[in-house]
Amino acid sequence: PGATRAPGAEAVYAALGRALAASGHADGVTARAALQDASTQLARAGTPLRDTAEYLTLQRALEGAQNRAAPRPSDVQALIAGLANAERAARGEAVSALDRASLGTAGWFSGWVRALIFLLLGVGVAAPLYLLNLAFGGRNVYWRAITAGLVLLLLPLFLEGVFGFLGALGDALGGGALAGLTNVTLSQGAYALPVWALLALGALGLLAFGFRGLCLQFGLLGDQGSTHTTAQHTVIDWDEDV
Repeated sequence: PGATRAPGAEAVYAALGRALAASGHADGVTARAALQDASTQLARAGTPLRDTAEYLTLQRALEGAQNRAAPRPSDVQALIAGLANAERAARGEAVSALDRASLGTAGWFSGWVRALIFLLLGVGVAAPLYLLNLAFGGRNVYWRAITAGLVLLLLPLFLEGVFGFLGALGDALGGGALAGLTNVTLSQGAYALPVWALLALGALGLLAFGFRGLCLQFGLLGDQGSTHTTAQHTVIDWDEDV
C-alpha cells in the first residue's frame, strides 16, 4: 500500500526533487521556480489527495516557500515529507507526526529568520572562547588543548551562522559567488558530513587530552603520591598567568 501514489502526486514529487537538487548547491532562483511548479502541480491533483487536511497544510507551506529567501535542502525535504503525509491520509493511513512537525517548523524557522538566528549564535561562540582563554589560557598546555577542542566543536555553528547569512545575502542580491557561500556550511549536504565527523574527532581528542592532563595535575589519575607537588605547581602557574 505504501507504494501506491495518489493521482497527481508524481508531478509534485518531480518538481520538489528539482527544488531539492537546486537548493543543495545554493541555486535559490531555480529552487523557487521548481517550488512554484510544485505548487501548480499540487493544485491539479485530484481526489482523494485534495480532500485531506494534509493537502491544505502542504498547499499553504508551498505558497510560503515560493518567495522565501535562501531555500535550504531541509526546507524542501520538509515539503516532500508533507506530500508523503498527504498521500498517507488519502489512503486512510496514519500520518507521521515527525513529518508534520518538520513541515510546520520549516514554515517559520527558515529564510532570514534562520539566517539571522544562526548568525547571532555563530558570532556568539567567540565570547565563551575568549573568556576561557582569558581565565585559563597562557602557558598551561592542557587548557590550550581544551580551548582548541572547543573551537573545533563550535566551528560548525560558526560556519552555519556566518556563511549561511552571507549565502542568504547573496541570494537576496541576485545569486552569484556570494550565494554559493552557503555550501560552506556543514548542514547543506551529505558531502559535509565527513568533514563534520573529522572536526568532532579532533575536538574529542583535544578535549580528552586536555582534561586528562588536568586530572593528572590534580592527582586524580596516575601516581597519587605526587598529588601535593603537582597541585602546588599548578597553583603557582595559574597565579603567574593571572
